[in-house]
Amino acid sequence: MQRLLTLLAHVRPVLVRYAYQKSWHVHRSFFRELKPFLQQMSESEQTILYKRISKYILNIHYIFGWFGVLRGKHLTRSERKVALYLSGFIPMYDDYNDDDGLNHEQIMTLLAKEREECTPKEQLFVYFYKQAIAHYADSDLFWKYLEKAGESQDESLQQFESTLRTEEIFDITTKKGGYSLLFLRGAMAQKMQKEESEAVFLLGQLIQLMDDIFDMHKDAMASISTLPTSTDDIKSLRHLFYSIYEQTLSRFNQLEYALIHRKKFEKYLRFFIAPTFVCLDQFAELQDKNDGKFDVKKYARKALICDMEHPANIWRSLRYYWKGFHRKSN
Repeated sequence: MQRLLTLLAHVRPVLVRYAYQKSWHVHRSFFRELKPFLQQMSESEQTILYKRISKYILNIHYIFGWFGVLRGKHLTRSERKVALYLSGFIPMYDDYNDDDGLNHEQIMTLLAKEREECTPKEQLFVYFYKQAIAHYADSDLFWKYLEKAGESQDESLQQFESTLRTEEIFDITTKKGGYSLLFLRGAMAQKMQKEESEAVFLLGQLIQLMDDIFDMHKDAMASISTLPTSTDDIKSLRHLFYSIYEQTLSRFNQLEYALIHRKKFEKYLRFFIAPTFVCLDQFAELQDKNDGKFDVKKYARKALICDMEHPANIWRSLRYYWKGFHRKSN
């Protein structure tokens, strides 16, 4: 029954995602708030920003919802607001880092510029930054985790180097995912329990690895060294992903939240990561056709793109959610 309720709870997020894909505004008042900034930009800049912000709105609200489930309380109005501002701030920060090559210190210098010195895009970035601080639950955690997330983002630029060892890539993946999720968790009103930060850090690592698995083709084309693009054995990658998943659940189950809420949190998480195993199955088939060795450079784009809107893949994902992941993960 709980699994069915979890499935039903995802109906609204799916409808919201569909609405954004069709360019139907859901958070209308939020986008009206941004209009004075956006109307100063070119149409192409507006379109790119809209898509980027919309994607992050969906993902951050979804993650905030997990932690709301864990504590057994709905999101507060302030939490919903900060989720929106972070949905603008984080992707713009990433773009300044990845596309413009600015490190954390340079980005913070940009945020300190006077308004008249800023381009319209920079003005919007500063606005998101200031509103995120204003609605963030704990300002000390804002600065602590922004600094940590910024440092890990700078370190991730090393992934353009093909000489990185697997251990170095793993360390970068861990820090980037862990501190990014702690930055989000710190924005919420509910203070973290003792040792909760370790559990959140692990969950962030899991999500980052999941993102890297789905970004296999994009990262390979950009010559970015991630654990998935560097592997020659999908079975080992699957085992690593499943191992981190188990460690994450173990850490969250050690926290003092009510058992019923921890179990519900587990089902939400399982639903979220189930598509990853469908994607890993797809890559394993490629490996089997290549004499048992995976080589990302040998496959076409279509082979490395996991279409999770395809009915067959949706069904496979639901089966993983319903029956669990262990059957193919050892």
